[in-house]
This record gives sequence, C-alpha cells and structure tokens, in this order.
Amino acid sequence: MRILSMTATFGKLEGQTLRLEPGLNVIAAPNEWGKSTWCAFLLAMLYGVDTRQRARQGSLPDKERYRPWSGKPMEGSMDILWQGRAVTIQRRTRGRIPMGEFRAFETDTGLPVGELTAANCGETLLGVERSVYSRCGFLRGTDLAVTPDEALSRRLNQLVTTGDDSPEAARLEEKLRELRNKCQYNKTGALPQARQELARCRGALERHRLLGENAARLEEETARLEARLEALRTHARALEARENREKLKKVEEAREQERDAARALEEARARCQELPAWEETERKLREYDRLQEEIRALELEAAMCLPEPPEEQAPEVFRGLTGPEALARAQADLEAARRPRGKAWLPVGIAALGVGLVLGLILPGAWKAVALGAGLPGIAFLVVGLVRRPAAGEGLMARYGIGEPEKILTMARAYGAALEERQTREEERQERLRALGARRNALTHAQTVLGTNRRELEDILETWAQWADARRALPGARRHREALEAVTADLTVQELPDGLTLSPEETRYALGKTEAQLEKTRSERDKTLGERRAMEDRETLEARCEELTARVEELERWHTALGCALELLGQAKEELRSRFAPRIAGQARELLEELTLGSYDRLLLEPDFSLSAAARGEDTVVSAAWRSDGTADQMYLALRLAVLRALAPEAPLVLDDALNRFDGERLKAAMNLLRREERQILLFTCQTERMAAWEEPRRDC
Repeated sequence: MRILSMTATFGKLEGQTLRLEPGLNVIAAPNEWGKSTWCAFLLAMLYGVDTRQRARQGSLPDKERYRPWSGKPMEGSMDILWQGRAVTIQRRTRGRIPMGEFRAFETDTGLPVGELTAANCGETLLGVERSVYSRCGFLRGTDLAVTPDEALSRRLNQLVTTGDDSPEAARLEEKLRELRNKCQYNKTGALPQARQELARCRGALERHRLLGENAARLEEETARLEARLEALRTHARALEARENREKLKKVEEAREQERDAARALEEARARCQELPAWEETERKLREYDRLQEEIRALELEAAMCLPEPPEEQAPEVFRGLTGPEALARAQADLEAARRPRGKAWLPVGIAALGVGLVLGLILPGAWKAVALGAGLPGIAFLVVGLVRRPAAGEGLMARYGIGEPEKILTMARAYGAALEERQTREEERQERLRALGARRNALTHAQTVLGTNRRELEDILETWAQWADARRALPGARRHREALEAVTADLTVQELPDGLTLSPEETRYALGKTEAQLEKTRSERDKTLGERRAMEDRETLEARCEELTARVEELERWHTALGCALELLGQAKEELRSRFAPRIAGQARELLEELTLGSYDRLLLEPDFSLSAAARGEDTVVSAAWRSDGTADQMYLALRLAVLRALAPEAPLVLDDALNRFDGERLKAAMNLLRREERQILLFTCQTERMAAWEEPRRDC
C-alpha cells in the first residue's frame, strides 16, 4: 500500500493537504508545525479514533487532544494505491462519535470498495492490527528509548522472542503471573483494595459535598420558612384586627337596633291609644267568626234542600193531568176498548158465501157459474169482518204500553198517588227554605250590629300584637347591646401591612403547617451540620482521593501490562518461536550492525524484556540501559524494522522525530538504510540543518 495524499481537519490542521511520494518522504518542519498531528491523523484514518480512551493524569484521549481547534467536526480523507487500484478513504464525525462515519471508494469511478470497512480498514491494508503496527511501523522519538518497566507494557506485543531454549522463559512467565496475582486475583490483591479504598474515599468526598449542599439548601429553606411564618403571624394579627372592627361594628348595629326598637314601641303605643281594647276586639272577632260559621252552615243546609227529581216515566196519555183526571181517562179508554167492532160484516159474508155454494151445487150449467159468482161477495164480507175485528187489548197496548186492560186503572191510581206525594214534599221543602232564609237574615243582622268587618278587627289585633312585640323586642335589643359592649370593651384596632389573602381557617392551618416544617427543617439542618463537622475536611479527602487515584491508575497499568505480557509471551512461545525469532533476531542484528557502522554485531532480548547488545571485541552483551541514548534508540529501531519486515512488508513506515539522537555518521547510515527499504516511509523531523548531511532530495516545510 502507498499513500498518495492526506487531507485533514484534525487538531490544528484545518483542511490542510499533505502529498506524498513513493519511497522515503522527509517532512522537515519546526516544532508545533503539526508533524505529530499528521502521524496521529494517519493512524486515525487507518484504525479510527478509540472512543474508549479516558483522560488520565498528564494525558488526554485522542478524541479530546485532536479535536479541531476551529470547532468544526473531526474529518479527513486519504488517497492510496492498493492492489493496483486508486482508492479514497474518508472518515467523518457522526453524531457524537468522532470519525465514526467511514467510506471507501475507487477514486476514478466512485464505486465502493466492499473489502474495506471502518472496523477492518487498517488491518486489511497493512496486514496487522493497530497495537502491532503502532509498535513496529509507527515510531515516535519518545517511544524508542524505554526502561525495562516500560518495555513490559509497550514492547511485548512486537511478537518477538530471543529464541533461547533455556528455562528463563518459564521462570519469566511464572514471575509475571505471580506479579499479576499480587496486583489482582479475582476480588483480592492490591488493585481491588486500592479501588475499594478509592471508592470509599470518593463516597466520603461526595457525601461531604452533598452534606454541604444540603446544609446550604436547608439554611435557605429555614430562612424562607421563617419569613413565611412571620408573614402568617402578621396576617393573623391583621385578621384579628379586622375581626375586632367587625365586632365593634356589630356593637354600633346593636345600639341602632335598640334605638329602632324604642321608636317602634313608642309608635305602637301611640297607635293603640286610639283603638278599642284588645280583649273587646278579640271577643268581637270570635263572635263575628261564630256568626259567619253559622251563616255558612245555613247556606250549606239550604243547598241540600234540592227540588224533587223529574216525575217518573208515565204514559203519554197522563201528561199534564191530575190524579182524578188520569183515572177518568183510563176508565173511558177501558170502556171504549170493550165495545165490539166489525160484527155485521162477518154474518153477511158467511150468508153470501153459503148461498153461492148451495146455488152452485143445485143450478146446472151456466147458472152454476152465476151462483158461484154470487158467492164471491160473501167471501169479501167475511175477510173484512175478520180484519176489522181486533183483539180487545190491542188499542190499550198501543196507548198505555200494557197488554192487560185490568192494570190500566191501577196505573192511573198510582200516578195520582205519586203526584200527591211529590206535591207534599215540595211544600215541605219550600217551608224549610223560608225558615233558613229568615235565620240567615237574622245572623246577617247580628253581624251588622257588631259595627265593623273582619278585616278591620284583624288590623286592630295586628296593631296590638305589634305593640306587644315591640315591648318584648326592646329589652332583648338592650341585653344584646350590653353583652356586645361587655365583650368588646377592651378591643383595639391596629392597622398592619398585610399582603396575604388567606381566610382565618386557612391562616391557622398554614401557621401550624409552617411551624412544623420550620421545626423539622431546623432539626435536619442541625443534624446535617453536625454530621459534616464530624467528617474529615474536604481538602484532606481530595488529597487522599488524588493519591488513591494515582495508585489505582498505576496498578491498572501494571495489571494491564502484566496481562499483555503473559498473553503475548504465550503467543510468542506458541507461534513465533519457530517462525519469526531466528529471522527477526538475525535481521535486527544485521540492521544494528549497519546502523552503528559495524560497531555492534550482537543483539539479544534479555529475559527481563530489556534489549542487550555487544560491540565488536566485547565478550559479553550489555543492556541498552547502560548504552548511550542514541545507541539504545538504534537498537530498538533495528528491532522494530526487523519485526516490520516480517509482519507487514507493505505497510508504510512512520517515524516521528525518531532519529533526533543519532550522530551525523549514524544518521547517514540510517538514512541510507531507510532509502533502501522497499516501502513508503514518512520521516517527520525538526532537524532541518542536520538533514542537509543527506544528499538525496527531501521535503522542506
């Protein structure tokens, strides 16, 4: 893979572009130009920004350290050549995740490159994970020279080993495991103890802060409740003064009522002096009511003397007749009905019929017909006689509605008797009405004799009743006025400023509630202040927390480093012992010999994970800690280059001020060595004058 250009909005970089060439690119620039920022940007474009990093004492996570100074979102792009294709990689900030949006596409066609994702971009392009590349192909000047302790946490994942078959590796692994268990084993060890102590200290500090805030809040609440209580008490006194004014007003009203009662009594007494006595008026009213009651009774009795109902249904022949006249008419009708009717027609008819029949039998021939014709009138007379001879009762039935002639006289006599009885009752009723009328006239005359009507009598009695009521009301009004004057004798009215509008009941309730709340708040405040005074002071707790935080961070680094050491040591033993160790050790020794111009021909990674080397003519290897800083840097540079050749042959090599402690001769040797590397190399340096010793073209900024 080869990088063509990089464009970044990252840290102090604001849309700046860095174009690169194949092979060695020397970017010489002064301090604060952005060299380290470009190195961090390259790593972020390949592997993304690790958002899990947290701020620690003396260091910031990349998401904070390289936040754009302009305030714009963190973003950038990188054009590369990979597998014969021109590819553009872009990363932009998504939401709150810096560089969280990833895109890879062919530069010429814009077609997406599916093989590359945000998670696997760096590992796919370079062939190694981030931790490996940052330790073998990404060199910073501050990371080259390391102490043995630092090597334990930053060099173990370089995937190299000494290749020594001695038991030192087993003893080293046992020692590392023992150290890690002392640091933390499940929930025991120095790290859990330090964390628990730190948690207790932070809890105490937080408790101290909360108690302080709570005490301040309770103090403010106490002051507010005291002001509220004073306002309610003032309002209660104002309500009392208002009530006193109402009481005094009622006293004036009682006095006025007493005066009104006295005036009403005098007026009633004056009206009663001109009126008849109350007893006489009441007697007259009772007499008047008695007479009126008798008159109503007489009127009711007169109304009950009803006229006779209409006469019963009688034959039409008796209408308007007296009893004797009805009897006479009945006798006459009965006699007329008894006389015979139609007797002459029957004998004549029978005789004529008999003559005709006889002659018809006797006479011969035509005379027989004549004789029979002479008998026809007899048949006619016989029919007429039968028709004109009705029954004796048929005419009476039509007039009297009765079929028996003997009952006609009985009906006539009954009709006469009923008329006489009705006449007698009517005469008696008329006599009773005359007597009732005379009695009513007498009673009406008696009412007139009383000399007045009921309404006037009632008005007189009402006037006497008003006088009696006035006589009773005046002493009552006087006693009511005296009682109110006795109750309000010592009352005073005071004007108070009052802004509340509560009723007396609401005021009493609010006073009780506020007093209880104030007492409770004061108790809580005193308890909080006492608990706060019993604790350690805040400065002591903060100092203790800082000390424990530093210890926890140190133990965590040790625990992490020890874990990485054990893991990488196992990987090295299982995988690289037979594959990489001889070749890497040999290449590192050759590179160190070239970098030191043949001064050192042996290089060894000691069991304590420190580098050791031996110069020509020396019998023993000596640790890098005893060598000069420049020689130590050259030892680690040789080792890293050997690992990079073995693990990532196509990955670009990035050096950030990694050659600053090389002398002139060894710098030329290092530059010649880098020039021969078949990979792209980015050398950032601030040694512009020293770079002049190298005759090949370089990039000056």
